[in-house]
Amino acid sequence: MVNSVALASTPASPNPNAANSNTQLASNTQPPARGRREILKDECLLRDGFRCAYSHCSDYESITKGLFVPPAGMPAGGTHLSHVLPLALGKFNANQVEREAVANFWYALYRYFPGLEGKIGPDSLNQHQNLITFHTGVREDYDDHRLAFNPIEGKINKYEIKNLQGAPFAVKPPQGHREVMTLVSFDNRYPLPEPEFFRAHYEIAKILDTTGIGVKIEAEINASSHDPENLSPDGSTDLASILKRKMLLNV
Repeated sequence: MVNSVALASTPASPNPNAANSNTQLASNTQPPARGRREILKDECLLRDGFRCAYSHCSDYESITKGLFVPPAGMPAGGTHLSHVLPLALGKFNANQVEREAVANFWYALYRYFPGLEGKIGPDSLNQHQNLITFHTGVREDYDDHRLAFNPIEGKINKYEIKNLQGAPFAVKPPQGHREVMTLVSFDNRYPLPEPEFFRAHYEIAKILDTTGIGVKIEAEINASSHDPENLSPDGSTDLASILKRKMLLNV
């Protein structure tokens, strides 16, 4: 149980055998048990001050449980425990083709983003440094690469807010926080997100935006309800993530 408060990980090396090593690791990796996810959410809510780290919108469920009193005038809403780098990269309970695609993607990630090596891998996505509390609407924009955060050199835990959709977002930070997101820890037991993870997400978002790949992905999903090569019989396949992985590997 979260206490009431007042607001006041090892990947494989990128070498020629990395893809094979990651494939083997992938076959043994499963998403965390629901109980563990709930614990991680509680811990990140404590760390993030019971609010969306981006919009500062208070977590409604925490308020109703009496875990904290929100600042006067601050809106409240639903929040989600979000991954900076997507959990889909650790979902390996599918077929061999999909497992190999994920392993190859990790090999590419380490190659193009060497700052990730030694900090995250397919077996360590559920670490505090890769988790953040987002409003449910913010989480959707972030996961779809319409919203991204670029670490500011020389400024710890400060990120340029990048809008890649053109139109304003429905959920916005308060005045004075709309150009730079500053992450603040309200509980030092749980480390804040790793800047290199946000950097990789932002660079991928730029690729999707400038090359038009993101639009092609949406068109592909709208045109076809399945991917014959990779669709899991139980319907659990994350189609958007598969397409993004395939296309990014060809960029």
